[in-house]
Amino acid sequence: MMKTSFYIPLLALALTACSNDELTNEVLPEGKYPLIMNATGLQTAPTTATRASVDGNWDDIQTVAVQVGDAVKEYTVTTTDAEQKYATLSSDTDPHWWTSRDDITVNAWWPYAATMQEVVVKEDQSTRDAFESSDHIAAINQTVEFNNPTLTFEHRTARVTVKLQTGTGIQNLEGAKVSIVSLSTENGNPSAISTYVAENNVYEALTVPQTVEAGNAFIQIVLDNGTFVFTPEENVVLEANHQYTYNVTVTATKLELTGCSITAWDEYNYDGTASMR
Repeated sequence: MMKTSFYIPLLALALTACSNDELTNEVLPEGKYPLIMNATGLQTAPTTATRASVDGNWDDIQTVAVQVGDAVKEYTVTTTDAEQKYATLSSDTDPHWWTSRDDITVNAWWPYAATMQEVVVKEDQSTRDAFESSDHIAAINQTVEFNNPTLTFEHRTARVTVKLQTGTGIQNLEGAKVSIVSLSTENGNPSAISTYVAENNVYEALTVPQTVEAGNAFIQIVLDNGTFVFTPEENVVLEANHQYTYNVTVTATKLELTGCSITAWDEYNYDGTASMR
């Protein structure tokens, strides 16, 4: 059910009406101007029908942590549009307050916690829920203006998509199991991730930002007739808030990389196209 009462790229929000005298004061009246912000940055083009942060949607995010100074408070996310791509962040019970019209520095993150946690993704992302719940988003050290209170969120994970097609000696790819391997285990992250089947022959996983060094297997595919790996000749640099798409042809003897593209997360086209970089 759509949450009702707020708004997301965060669209500008009307503040409580105030007099010109109040606005010229260097110090604002105590307890009168709660910090309410618009949230933006997750939008994707075009979008799929899913309701999750991984596809630019705020539906699965109920609350975020908002930090001003040393104080961290839980803010409610409220969407206002039918596609739930736009939202506002607010607190009816314990908000931060504007004490002047000076810009403030804000940090915010999800999943909610009293402190921002290290990014740890799931080892088995083969279900949609496990894939989606591996995402982490944040807005770090952002300047928020009194007259335009907006935060721009980014994904703290990297998104890896593997698109398979049949090659010589392979009739179909039914039952293929695709994993992303040789990953860093820092902070308790998995060394290999079982991917989610997003659509026919399209597999996805979220990873911690990292570099997989050249010469290490990166993509592993298990079929009835054997296990195949793709080993890159150059380092694979996985950056946060980016989408990496690998087009792979599976033959009876090996994997062939036929194309690779890198986009900013919100620039990825879910029809399968992506600008080359």
